[in-house]
Amino acid sequence: MQSDRRLRRSEQPSVALGYFLETLAGRQSWEAVALADDDGLLLGGAGRGVDPEGIAAIAPVAARDIEHAPEGLLGLVTRGRPLKVWGVTVDGQPMHLAAVGGATGRLPDETWVTLGRILGSTCASTC
Repeated sequence: MQSDRRLRRSEQPSVALGYFLETLAGRQSWEAVALADDDGLLLGGAGRGVDPEGIAAIAPVAARDIEHAPEGLLGLVTRGRPLKVWGVTVDGQPMHLAAVGGATGRLPDETWVTLGRILGSTCASTC
């Protein structure tokens, strides 16, 4: 019998997304994480000390060219901490997973599978 690793669950996608992002942030030692649509609107987030809505707002700009993102705004949102943005497409819709602090390398493939499952998608892939 396989044990279920998830301690908290929800049938509501927004709540499940929050639980997942909270767990992911803890595993990656991030101070905050946000999933944003391509307009910078927060779809889900978790964190402490850094506002997920601010991260979501700047994620699309930073994803396109983090080297030239407005430094003042980027520093204000991240409080001077490193920002990492991963592009993801869910059912053809571009989204951005953005995190502040902690590990910034490649995320496990299960991250994208889980996002797709929570969002009710048949396909979630990195861009």
